[in-house]
Amino acid sequence: MNVELLESIGLTRAEIKVYFALLELGSSTTGPIVEKSGVSSSKIYEILEKLMQKGLASFVIEAGMKYYEAAQPSRLLDYMKEKEEALTKQRQELQHIIPELELKQKYSKHKSEATIFRGLKGVKTAYEDILNTLKSGDEYYVTGGMLPHKAYFAFIEEFHKRRSKKGIKVKILYTELAKSIAHKINDLPGTKIKFAPNQFLASCFVVMYNTTTLITVASKDDLTLFKIDNKGVTESFIAQFIALWNQRTQTMYGEIGIKAVCDAIIEENKDFYIIGANGMIMKKYSYLLSELEKKREKTEIIRYHLAVEKTRGMPINKLPRTNVRYLPKHFDSPNVIWVFGDKVAHILWESDIVILIDDSRIADDYRNYFDLLWKTAKI
Repeated sequence: MNVELLESIGLTRAEIKVYFALLELGSSTTGPIVEKSGVSSSKIYEILEKLMQKGLASFVIEAGMKYYEAAQPSRLLDYMKEKEEALTKQRQELQHIIPELELKQKYSKHKSEATIFRGLKGVKTAYEDILNTLKSGDEYYVTGGMLPHKAYFAFIEEFHKRRSKKGIKVKILYTELAKSIAHKINDLPGTKIKFAPNQFLASCFVVMYNTTTLITVASKDDLTLFKIDNKGVTESFIAQFIALWNQRTQTMYGEIGIKAVCDAIIEENKDFYIIGANGMIMKKYSYLLSELEKKREKTEIIRYHLAVEKTRGMPINKLPRTNVRYLPKHFDSPNVIWVFGDKVAHILWESDIVILIDDSRIADDYRNYFDLLWKTAKI
């Protein structure tokens, strides 16, 4: 007999033994039922009562004695049908209260839950929640330095491609140590990357979205991610992120920094001024300058260029909406200054360092300095 089947529909092992005993004994008092089923005599009345509540047993009184009988086995189907109807009703009632429960969960100010994910699979599981939770147009934030884990960065590159394709935006603050991954994802739509000094950011990666914070730390052989579901904690992390993101002076590096400045020139859509160009950009980052000029052709931006005398033979004058004058050779320096809108960029070509200052007063001072040099420079 498949006892497990009867257990699965809601009968206990003791109830099944008593029911089987009743089927074999027919009408019987409790003594033979106890002996046949093997259940405790102290529990027999409780078990018989539960079987009667389920419609699987009944009793008659003869000469002052109770005689118990089993219901027809087909009654088991009726019992199961009643359970199904009860479950259907409970399911319907549960569906009515789930929205209220979800609302309580969503607006709970004291909700706090921490989950630990280990290994790359665990990290992937945690990150999937970003794509499942955020919609197209939503934005989240990331800070990070560098993790000694190649598989993690291979996953992150693919993750950002999926994130970008879905239309989810991200602002990322990296240290110089993470510029290799920044280079791979910087051109993805919806991606904005800035750099902060190494001492400002930990070597772990911190992701902030909605009310959730993900903190990933690693060794060469292991990854551990801490997921914190707490509105207050996440808001605090985001506030720190925004303070760093909006700082007026940024230090960036290499191609990422040059591209950020070129993009900012187009975004400002104002005339821009170059002081001290010595030709190094034409050799090292000519492709970025070429992209800038292609974009500038579609705007009304005029370029005023104070180059060093030794660059006179270069085709700067042939660029559209470009005015060039030349400074004496002692202005030759690896430090080039670009001024545009409210921003000033100091570019140190030999070190691949870009220092971007966002301050209208400083930008105006540099424009005044440019005007003085312009008047004395050679055509």
